[in-house]
Amino acid sequence: MYIEQLTSALYLDSGNVDHYLEVMNDLSTEALTPARSAALLAEITKQTWRPGLVTGSGGAPAPAG
Repeated sequence: MYIEQLTSALYLDSGNVDHYLEVMNDLSTEALTPARSAALLAEITKQTWRPGLVTGSGGAPAPAG
C-alpha cells in the first residue's frame, strides 16, 4: 500500500496494511457527516468569535480606528 502525505510518502508492508485499513475504517464510521461537521464548526465559531478579531490574521486583533 502506498500512502502519500503532504511532505512524504510511505509504502506499507502487508502487516501494516491490515492495521491501517482497520484504523481508517474506524475513523470513517466515527466521523461526522459533512453537514454535521459544518454545523459543529459554525457552533465553535459562534462560541469563540470575538468582535475585533480579523479572520485569517492568526487571531490578531484588528487595528484600532
